[in-house]
Amino acid sequence: MEQAIFNYVNVLNFSVSKTWLKKMIASHSDYPSLLSVSDTLERLGLQHQILRIAPEDLEHFSTPYLLHLNRSGGEMLLITNENDLKSKNSDLEFWDGVILKIYANDVIQDEESRKQLSEESFLRVVITSLLVSIGLLLILSFVQTQVWFHALLLLTALGGATIGYILIAKDLGINYKAVEAFCNTGTRANCDRILTSDGARLLGPISLSDVTLSYFIFQLVIIGILSPLIENSETYLLALAIASSLTVPVVLYSIYYQSVNAKIWCKLCLIVDGILVIQFILFANLYVQNLIQPYAVELISFLLLGSLFVIIAALTMLAKSLLEKTNQAVQAEIKANRIKNSPDLFSHQLFQSRRVDITPFEHEIVLGDKNAPIKIVMAANLYCHPCKIGFGKVNQLLAVFPEKVNLSIRLVSSGGGNGQQFSASGYLLAYWLHHIHGDDKEDIKTKQLFQDWYEKMDFASFKTLYSVNSIIEVSSVEYLEYRHSDWIVEEQISGTPTWFLNGYQLPENYSIEDLMAIVPGLSETVNERKFIHE
Repeated sequence: MEQAIFNYVNVLNFSVSKTWLKKMIASHSDYPSLLSVSDTLERLGLQHQILRIAPEDLEHFSTPYLLHLNRSGGEMLLITNENDLKSKNSDLEFWDGVILKIYANDVIQDEESRKQLSEESFLRVVITSLLVSIGLLLILSFVQTQVWFHALLLLTALGGATIGYILIAKDLGINYKAVEAFCNTGTRANCDRILTSDGARLLGPISLSDVTLSYFIFQLVIIGILSPLIENSETYLLALAIASSLTVPVVLYSIYYQSVNAKIWCKLCLIVDGILVIQFILFANLYVQNLIQPYAVELISFLLLGSLFVIIAALTMLAKSLLEKTNQAVQAEIKANRIKNSPDLFSHQLFQSRRVDITPFEHEIVLGDKNAPIKIVMAANLYCHPCKIGFGKVNQLLAVFPEKVNLSIRLVSSGGGNGQQFSASGYLLAYWLHHIHGDDKEDIKTKQLFQDWYEKMDFASFKTLYSVNSIIEVSSVEYLEYRHSDWIVEEQISGTPTWFLNGYQLPENYSIEDLMAIVPGLSETVNERKFIHE
């Protein structure tokens, strides 16, 4: 499901982080229902519809779109054009009549998604640079030697390393569609059965994939880097030849185990076996032609090569172990968030929280739709860095859910002094009351007012941006500032920012950014239970 949604969004040319998208859908409290997809798309700001239609009405929908299939627990089928629909006619037997259609949108709203996408783009640049550098290094190595057996060794080692990576990826649960199709084609072909069997773990915790990748990386380092740099490379070739001869029993065991014990073939294993056989024949030919001399043994060189192999194998297994632990942590977080993001669980905890009076002031600072079902009150301090961060997070909520959330801001008095007519909070309230309140663009200007303050949190520079008219009614400003500070004291608010939802304090184990995943379901809960506290 998650992959189909990502593919669909890509077809529409929307840039979304694949990791983030999959995580948001999978961590939804109703996963793997279509609600988990709908709420994630809403969070991205992507307008969409989920409809149930008759088969004959499908031709009236413009492509692309997704069809929901009653297969594999709720599979999604992407249809990109009319020919695509005809070619997947057999899949339509499982279609339950539900179609998902995403409509054009200007920008992805979720800031976390954009941040994750930026990190992934940078990582892709790093990986691409690494692969290009390795490729260039291998090409230069070949050009420098220009020996036929060197080229063959290099190609076979590169092919083996590629298969080794695929095997490691399968161990980590990373599947590639082309690889899976290749592995499972045929009546007696099943790579996973062999790779997860006891026969693939003859060395206890060390798996076939670990040894395969380590061995061929070891070859690449010797053939592609060390051999061209050293004039006398006979020792290195001899070491590789000895290692190659030791793989013969491994190849024989692999074929015997698959054909006799398991009676199932692993195509990836057979490719590795084939590469090892080719390399053995190649080294045997070099030996026959006296290009490899047994007397070229140098103990120190052998010890160095042995140490190099141990280092490469250790780093390979360490990297795999770290990736496995990271993946387990992510999966555990996703499962925990499915529970945490439940609107029913959240509302239950919310009702157990402290309740306060959030009756609107005569001049209330409100951002967003005043009729929104979820009313958030933020007790804030203008000189509070967490308040700055929290204001940015809640603005994301307002941007993503403009019809479901509004925000009221009530300020802790920042105090006077230094002969100032107003404190910082009083000055901001004065400007808002006399220059923004009641304006046609009050919402936009109020948001910009607080953003400009929190950018520097400096009173002097703020006054250069926002000049208060000297003839303003001071008493009205002082009264509004008093209402703010009096409410803070009356409700015994001791820290900022403190958040209240519809009159209830945000539970301790939730942060304001957690609401991003809860708001869609919570707004329905609010309307159904009618617990809005005016």
